[in-house]
Order: sequence, then C-alpha cells, then structure tokens
Amino acid sequence: MNRISRPLVLLVDDDLAETDGLRSFLSDFGFTVQVAQDSETVQRLIASERPQLVVMDLVLSRANGLALMQQLKRDAQIPVILASRRNDTADRIVGLELGADDFMCKPFEPRELLARMRAILRRLPEREALPAAAPRGLQVGRWELRRDERRLVSADEEVVSLSASEYRLLMAFLAAPRMVLSRQQLMTTARGRDMRDLDRGIDLLVSRLRRKLEDDSTAAPLIRTVRGCGYIYEPPNPAREWTPAMAHRAAPAHRLSGAQAYA
Repeated sequence: MNRISRPLVLLVDDDLAETDGLRSFLSDFGFTVQVAQDSETVQRLIASERPQLVVMDLVLSRANGLALMQQLKRDAQIPVILASRRNDTADRIVGLELGADDFMCKPFEPRELLARMRAILRRLPEREALPAAAPRGLQVGRWELRRDERRLVSADEEVVSLSASEYRLLMAFLAAPRMVLSRQQLMTTARGRDMRDLDRGIDLLVSRLRRKLEDDSTAAPLIRTVRGCGYIYEPPNPAREWTPAMAHRAAPAHRLSGAQAYA
C-alpha cells in the first residue's frame, strides 16, 4: 500500500512494551508506525519521514514532552496527541492550550486512540489548507509576551528576555489563569521531568519569573503562592489577557476558596 492508504504515525514514548502493543494494533488498522524515545530521533524521523500524526507521552526521561510538542507544532505543523498517566485537569488544559490537538489519559483503550487519530486525520486536508497563524503577543500585566522572540516588551519598549524554562513556566500559568497549579505540575512543565524532590527548584524558578514580571508599579502580584498547594496566576485585567479556549476548559481540580491563605 502507498502512504496515502497507510498513514504514518510516530509514537514517542519511553515504554517500549506499550509502544510495541500499539504498533501492532495500529498496523492491523492500516497505519505505518514508527517509534522514538528521544528528541533527536523524533527530529530525524520528522525530517526524513514526515509522519502525518504524532502520539507523544507528556513525561519523557530524555526529553521535555511539552517543549518537544511545541517545537513540532511550530516547525512542522504536525498534529500531536499527548498522553499521560497523570489524570489531572490542569495537565490536560496546559497541554491543549500549548498546542496539542488532543489529550488522552493512560491507560486508554486502543480503539479510542484509533478513533481520535482518525478524527484528526479527517480534518488534516482542511487544516493544511489554512494559512499558518502569525505569531501574536499575549498581554501579561504591563508586558506583552512575544512568543516568537521569547521576550517581554513593555509599552515604553523595555525588553526582558526569558530563559526556556521561564517561558514554559509562564505559558503554563497563562494556559490556566486563576487555577492552582501544583509544584509537581510546574516542574514537569518547566523542566520536562517527573521529579518530586525539587520543590525548592521550582520555587526559585517562580521567584525569578516574578521578578521579571513585577515591579513597584505592579498593583497586585501576578503569581501568588497558595500554601500547601502550589501557585496561581491572577491576571490583573481579564479583558486584556489571553483566555484559554472554552472548548478545552474543564472544571479544575483545585479552585480557591475563601479559607485558603496566600503567601
């Protein structure tokens, strides 16, 4: 069969037993399947094989799943389905708002994955006919975030550069305004690693981002600490802030109540 009748899908996952099972299942339903475990292999296969779809685990030991997904969306415009064993509303919202075409929680039924893949591929000719969206700035307090440059620019042209980790952390907050994000969620987003012993590391990263976003003219903190829970981003002017697509919004796991204290 040719490539038109057998779409090529790239599975990106550390779990070889799982990918072997999915490879066999999807092959039986007319797909050509390739497997990668790290960003170097993903980039090589994207360049040489040009898969029509990528199914990627959110947490990879040798790559940052969110950063890799964003790179694929930016450079290759390839549909990406994210998967994760952490069934957390905030993870799903952040993944979808940062560009994923779909999000599935593991373990999932292979037939459901198949149905979601087919649904995305049915839309593919329509998606490819559309012009690529031009990069646009996002309002973050007194700053405009220029995503294509990874910089903050003020109205008087003051410029502040963001590191890769600071940028991913800020995008996670923007994707989930007024939602408490745990330190573990933020660590995975910013560093791409599922680590539970580096709370101080994410605290320092949040502190650096705060110093870049806020100054004496800031009326109220943009990022607040929620004791015992994590952090929350509170846009000062909701009408001017980036609003996540309502279609991807679900009831968050942690909403603030009046009893919760802020640091």
